[in-house]
Amino acid sequence: MNAMRTTLRTTAAALLILAAGACDNPFGGAGGVALQRNQLAIAKEIWAGHALADYSYRLDVSCTCLPTPFPDSLRVMVSGGESTLSYYAEPDDAAPSVFDQFGSVERLFTIVEEAIEAPVYDRLISYSQEYGFPSRIRVHRTDGRRVDLMVSEFDEAAP
Repeated sequence: MNAMRTTLRTTAAALLILAAGACDNPFGGAGGVALQRNQLAIAKEIWAGHALADYSYRLDVSCTCLPTPFPDSLRVMVSGGESTLSYYAEPDDAAPSVFDQFGSVERLFTIVEEAIEAPVYDRLISYSQEYGFPSRIRVHRTDGRRVDLMVSEFDEAAP
């Protein structure tokens, strides 16, 4: 009886491994893109459900798409749906206009949409379970550009 159970477990495990190998890569290909689009749609619904017009967060930036030197952390403040950016280290300093692309959660969703559709070697996108905003966007595009954004210190009561 034990030998039969062991054989059944081994067979079931082998079938699962074979089935998983036949599936599309969740990070690329048509199946992966569809899965990521679905995750994005769910995250947007969660975010919209909170209907926040005032919030702030810290954005850690590592990107080959920006001129150097640039700060690696920004404080993003959104008031009445309008965003302002400042260097994280110096709250009174305005960030250069090149950072406008990172200004609000809606803009982060746009970056995610572009990342999902872009030809990439590697893509990792995660979302806040509570609020739905993109908490990590890491993309290594086939054209060599890389971006890694991390959202932390989210505050729905600010500014």
